[in-house]
Amino acid sequence: MVSLGSIKSETKVSTGPSWVIDQMPDLEGKVVIVTGGSSGVGREICKQLLLKNARVYMVDESQDHATAAIAEVAIETDGKYALLHHLDLTDLDTVNQSAELFLKKETSLHILFCIADAVCSTKDKYTVQGYDIQFGANTLGHLLFIRKLYRLLVSSTTPEHPARVIWASSSLHSRCTSPFNYEALRDTPARSQKFITPQTLYESSKFAIVQLGLYMSRTTFKGDGVVMIVVDHYVQVENSSSKNTAMKFFKKSPHPPKCGIITTYLYAGTYASSEPLELQGKYLIPPFKAGNPSPAAEDEMTQREMWNFCEKVIHGYLTRE
Repeated sequence: MVSLGSIKSETKVSTGPSWVIDQMPDLEGKVVIVTGGSSGVGREICKQLLLKNARVYMVDESQDHATAAIAEVAIETDGKYALLHHLDLTDLDTVNQSAELFLKKETSLHILFCIADAVCSTKDKYTVQGYDIQFGANTLGHLLFIRKLYRLLVSSTTPEHPARVIWASSSLHSRCTSPFNYEALRDTPARSQKFITPQTLYESSKFAIVQLGLYMSRTTFKGDGVVMIVVDHYVQVENSSSKNTAMKFFKKSPHPPKCGIITTYLYAGTYASSEPLELQGKYLIPPFKAGNPSPAAEDEMTQREMWNFCEKVIHGYLTRE
């Protein structure tokens, strides 16, 4: 996973007429997971949640990196410590093990932030199971993690305070058009075509997230009261010298940190409302405005195709429950 640069705190930044981070409710007793929580946006989200007394799991594939980040955040929050949890999204076996370990640790899960982001500059990187590393981590790995923890989310839901899943996509998803090239996700002749690049593969992973988020919000999640929100995580990078093609797009982002990407995530995860389900299935863009996914991503028939494809990949892990 990559860090999306060093992100400045937005505690005092207003992203609308009526909500700032300081208005987050007290989160005492709330259990929260943040994937990609040891750096960039994820780290700042962990920090702000800790300041509101949440029980925060900083999830990362590098335990050393996360341990150092936890210590740094503790200094910045006057002694509030996040909890370390290991997750390697590029291997579905370890994703499965990570979820099962978490289920042994906790009896509640109120907010799941799926923010970890794989960005790759070459086409020769694959997950352990043989899928494109960006699609495998951003989409398949997170989907399995969500599905394994879903029952815990449901059991933690109340009518006034539904559990929430906030999944990071990008406005780059709109560059992906139908028909979706499933063959290019593996080491096949289709992947060798010149128009299949690391950038298009990244866009495909974010397109799939939008489709899966919308699909789940109107099917499984809707019936069980868990809220699914997709956020446009297309932020400006500070202090990044990466030559990665996708990262160059991040640097040109229309949503720099000052516009409220962190605030948007925290609003999605913690907002209090007389209608708790009002953000169900929304695609949020900074500053926490409801945006419009691409028409291709909103197509319900291809959403089901995406769901069926991904479920087929992870099905074996779900039947072990």
